[in-house]
Amino acid sequence: MKKIYIIIYILLLSITIYTQQDDSVDVTFYYYPNDNPANVYLRGEFNGWSLDNPMTFDPGSESWFATVRLREGGPDPLPTPLSVPGAYQYKFFVDGVWLPDPLNPRQNSNDNNNSYLFLRNPTIHLLLPNSTPASGIIRTRFPEINAFIFPNISSAVDTSTITVDIDGVQYSSLGSSYNPNTKKLSFISPDPLGEGVHEMTLSVQSTVGSFSADTTTFSVQANVIQFFTLNSSTWKSTWRLQGAVFNDSGGFDTTVTTAQIIRFDSTWNVQVVDGKVDTSIHLLEGENYFQLKAEVSGQTVTSDSLLISYNVNHFPYAQIDISQNGNTLTLSGANSTDPDGQQLTYLWKEDLNNPEVLGINGQTMEELMITKPLATGEYYITLIVKDTDMNFDSTRTFFVVIQDSLNVQFAGYSDNPDWVKNARVYLLFFKAFTPRGTIQAAIPNLDYIKAMGFNVIWVLPVTEIPGNVDNQINIGYNIIDFKNIESSLGTNQDYKEFIEAAHNLDIKVIQDITPNHTGREHPFAQESLLFGDYSEYWNYYQTEFIAHNNNGLGDCVTPQGIWYYCAFSDVLLNYDWRDLDARKYMIDVYDYWVREFGIDGYRFDVYWGPHRKYGEQNMGIPVRTALKHIKPDLLLLGEDDGVGVGTEVLYADQGGGLDASYDSRLYQDAIRSFTFNASGVNTLHEKLDNNGFHPGENSYFLRFMENQDEDRISYEYDSFEKTMPIATSVFMAPGIPQMLNGQEVGFGKGMGAPGEPDLNDRRRGIIDWDFGGRALLTPHYQKLAQIRGQFPAFSQHRLDTNGDGQVNNQDESDFDRVTTGNGIVYSFLRPYEDSNGLTVVNFSNSTQFVTLDLTSTNLRFTGGFDPGTTYWINDLYNNTSTQSLGSDLSSFSVTLPVYGSAVYTISTEEEMVILPPIPPIVSADENLNTIPEEFRLFQNFPNPFNPTTNIRFSLVEPGNVSIKIYDVLGGEVKTLVNEFINSGIHTLIWNGDDNFGNNVSSGIYLYRIESGVFTDAKKMILLK
Repeated sequence: MKKIYIIIYILLLSITIYTQQDDSVDVTFYYYPNDNPANVYLRGEFNGWSLDNPMTFDPGSESWFATVRLREGGPDPLPTPLSVPGAYQYKFFVDGVWLPDPLNPRQNSNDNNNSYLFLRNPTIHLLLPNSTPASGIIRTRFPEINAFIFPNISSAVDTSTITVDIDGVQYSSLGSSYNPNTKKLSFISPDPLGEGVHEMTLSVQSTVGSFSADTTTFSVQANVIQFFTLNSSTWKSTWRLQGAVFNDSGGFDTTVTTAQIIRFDSTWNVQVVDGKVDTSIHLLEGENYFQLKAEVSGQTVTSDSLLISYNVNHFPYAQIDISQNGNTLTLSGANSTDPDGQQLTYLWKEDLNNPEVLGINGQTMEELMITKPLATGEYYITLIVKDTDMNFDSTRTFFVVIQDSLNVQFAGYSDNPDWVKNARVYLLFFKAFTPRGTIQAAIPNLDYIKAMGFNVIWVLPVTEIPGNVDNQINIGYNIIDFKNIESSLGTNQDYKEFIEAAHNLDIKVIQDITPNHTGREHPFAQESLLFGDYSEYWNYYQTEFIAHNNNGLGDCVTPQGIWYYCAFSDVLLNYDWRDLDARKYMIDVYDYWVREFGIDGYRFDVYWGPHRKYGEQNMGIPVRTALKHIKPDLLLLGEDDGVGVGTEVLYADQGGGLDASYDSRLYQDAIRSFTFNASGVNTLHEKLDNNGFHPGENSYFLRFMENQDEDRISYEYDSFEKTMPIATSVFMAPGIPQMLNGQEVGFGKGMGAPGEPDLNDRRRGIIDWDFGGRALLTPHYQKLAQIRGQFPAFSQHRLDTNGDGQVNNQDESDFDRVTTGNGIVYSFLRPYEDSNGLTVVNFSNSTQFVTLDLTSTNLRFTGGFDPGTTYWINDLYNNTSTQSLGSDLSSFSVTLPVYGSAVYTISTEEEMVILPPIPPIVSADENLNTIPEEFRLFQNFPNPFNPTTNIRFSLVEPGNVSIKIYDVLGGEVKTLVNEFINSGIHTLIWNGDDNFGNNVSSGIYLYRIESGVFTDAKKMILLK
């Protein structure tokens, strides 16, 4: 039997080999470099992306080439799910750098922007000219058409069938233009082509009758005299104009030495050097139409018109100044300005959610005087100014009334709102959060994030990219449209609904954006690569080498001269914030998402790039100034190394643009590499304390255990339990804690091998919400986030308490290490008046017992610590409380289970953490449109609430639904709904008002549903 199997196998193998050979195409790939590389390899799906195909240099054509036999119809089966059916993907590996084929316009944006070639009989390759920047602009009306046509090895090209169609004009009988030895078609258009973009199609058949065609576009710019400069719009007062005079052969006419540039009001005589014109002209406001005129061969020739639009700002600038004199506050708009000196009118507004009514709504005076409000909290006011041309501007600011303080705190350039000071950040990747991977699919789970204790959601980039967002490489940073939502995630309206739903739960949303770069396929980049400095967008990109710390990514440059980070590849091109137009455009983008969608801030990707190259004066400061002008309660978070001497210039406290930046050193030196011994504990404390480095009162460090760029911590530690004491330390220490979606279930543990692609499956893959760490970690993270959110000891930030203008170790401490006598047990105190925070964690795999002397620590109480006073010891982690004499705190005993945590407040009152029930998250197979299996009224969320709460209910069948709210005496307060509703799960929002629109008081309320025979009622608590 074995011999029979061997014979059959050999026979099948022979048939397979014969079939593959018979259906194969020999394709020659060409790489045309702009420099002189030493080694060039052809790597692709046909050789496993290996170095098996070194290319050969041909001095005659100054190109590298390699021939590969490929299967007609492409690989079968497809090598990866991201492969292109019918095509082979490939790249050139040039001196250690991966490059797509610069002359092939086809790139797979879903798979590392690999070039790809469709394998047909015959195969058409490198149809030129085409739309690639490497092909360039055609400067002759009679361009040469080139293409390689490779037949199947068992057939040939039927040259009688070759046709070229240009803009509907077909050229045939081109057999003599095809070289069967080189497989190259070369054909010059016999008819002159006009200015502009042309579409070309090459069609051909093989000798066995199989058909193939390819279509491309190319641009012709070949007038005798012409501007190279493209129509542009600018905020600059002068503009560079470039043009040329051509001879009949399409070359520069060097006989012409002078020309004229004409605008309706002026004529300028300019030099023509080697056929080229290059000068700068002062612009008039509005539209500037220019023509270039010269004497050519005895005739006056004039170019087409060039339009340069000069934008001038005529909008006023609103400014609010607040001053205090005793109990009187003065609100002034007197320092508002108008660029044209016009008279301004004023309109004042106040937020409806202010703690107390100020009475300024609709006031129109330049200056208002109000009485200092009694209720503590943040008060937001808006000023709208308008000039006589009806141009207007608005600005918003806030002031803070502090309990037991005579003085009001006025928000300035660096000040943060309370929600930033108490931020707990949930990093959300829509594509991983639910199986659908859409914005809409995430909305029903916002109450889950709220219940977990997070008040800020950082969403990975949501704007348009090439291809679709995936769970591997293409996660959103290759932006090609900054003002529209990526279609694979949803619509602009979906995103607005997501933000509105988050705001209804008092959750803020900050958006990931890329100030460092745009995608190569962004229209600005495409025009710049094709037209160079003739395009207005050329200056939007980095076009010169700038020495700086590039974090080891390397500095590379495209053949056209635009710089990028080598490790990112030329898919992401560096933006240049020094250019006025580039800066105004991108600030307008950021302004757009704040004004139109109501986002609450940004996470700036690769912030360190433009910061180090151009300085805060060109990016951070103007961005912050513009955004804080319209919404002062923003969080601006930048991806940069934000700890250590020298980094303070990033922060607004020191004149920079950021509220928060990364604590990468904590992650790299103390978390990812944690050693679970006394040395590791010491390193952890040193990094959490930043060696006493404090940039300012409003400067925060983002602290994380994992994110979209790093591996999962449960994978790094190969444990769920080991991650818990680290998490407790991060959440209870100073800074802003951040958690990646899925971290709360330990997603990633044991999943695959180090490195990609398994790395991406862990950090970006669709989350299994029933993953093995769920039972252990989800309640752990909820406790940590809720404790931090409810007890200010843990969210406090060191202040300038001695008034010297600096924040350092001379000020009152907010973070003190507590001696445990056990190197593997870590403890620290967060001193806070009358409610001191204490954290104790066990980094060992055995139960630990420690005794702490808290009397020698920095416990802070009104009137000071008193050994004879009884204090509350509130075990927040277990939600129990006991009382203890101050003297007994000299021997405070703590028992910690394996990798256990203890979190306390030592206070003058009993304190407990409120842990709301965690709603079930949408499961991997749940269809939100399915009909529920039962009638149900859910518990409202949040509960207790202020000022809004969500009431969910499910209907098995459609019918009339009545939901009413009653007080505890049975009096009707509000009818939320009384109408016909279809079956499904529905959510209503109650804003804490009655049927007359009046706000109701704090207390217990009942809400009751009636639908057919189904009735139910539940309690809820309104706390103000």
